[in-house]
Amino acid sequence: MRILKRFLLTAAILIVAVAALAVYLLRGGFRRFDITPYPVSRAAFTNWNDVLAHPRDISLTTFQTPYPDGVRIAADSYKGKARA
Repeated sequence: MRILKRFLLTAAILIVAVAALAVYLLRGGFRRFDITPYPVSRAAFTNWNDVLAHPRDISLTTFQTPYPDGVRIAADSYKGKARA
């Protein structure tokens, strides 16, 4: 019984401390953090006509796996079956 009371007291103190911190931050504590602007680079394209007029090369890598979805793997391993 004594251990339970000590545990509940510790939990209550922790909950009050976390709640006080949350209230402090939500009521204006975030204002003290410095906001630093960073330079934003100019956009390369401004509309879709510019994008489509200047296509770029791209490369794709595909991976072939034995199963199209993970459901079969989970179901087969659960049933003790192995797919060939």
